[in-house]
Amino acid sequence: MIEKSIRAIERVFATLAGFALLGIMGVVCIDVMMRYAFNAPLGWVYDLVSLYVLATVFYLSVSRTFAADEHVRIDVLVRRFGPRAVRWLERIHLSCALPVFVAIAWLAVQEAVSAYAQDMVLSGPIPWPSWPTPALVAIGTTMLALRLLLALGHRRGDPGRGDASGRDDASGRASASGR
Repeated sequence: MIEKSIRAIERVFATLAGFALLGIMGVVCIDVMMRYAFNAPLGWVYDLVSLYVLATVFYLSVSRTFAADEHVRIDVLVRRFGPRAVRWLERIHLSCALPVFVAIAWLAVQEAVSAYAQDMVLSGPIPWPSWPTPALVAIGTTMLALRLLLALGHRRGDPGRGDASGRDDASGRASASGR
């Protein structure tokens, strides 16, 4: 039930991240056209993309990327271990990562609420509000923390075999022992 809900939220977030990426391409293309064809660039494009839209793309897709096991993984040493040792290392990794991302989410919520309450804006020609970026960080890292918690829960049963279904991770991929 909880995993189904998280998956649904991740799907919505991935769709929003996709539209944000399309938005980046659209406004950058328009900016380039305006710059070179009419010598009149759009001054707000860089700030919009770098402050808000890139954060939207990254943080709204980070949880789903982890769930699909498509994140960057450095596995030079891990490849030398057997499946059981790898699962133990993954449990340790999840146990260490979870409190880190909970702390990031908590601090980001505090920053977003503070910036919103104080009506903080960034200096420049356009007074961009500063609270949306930490709010996106809070949303994305909260979803990732929930996903890490689910993945850790899947590995609680038998550290030698993954979860009871024979699946190794929260994405549902079959493990070597579950085939």
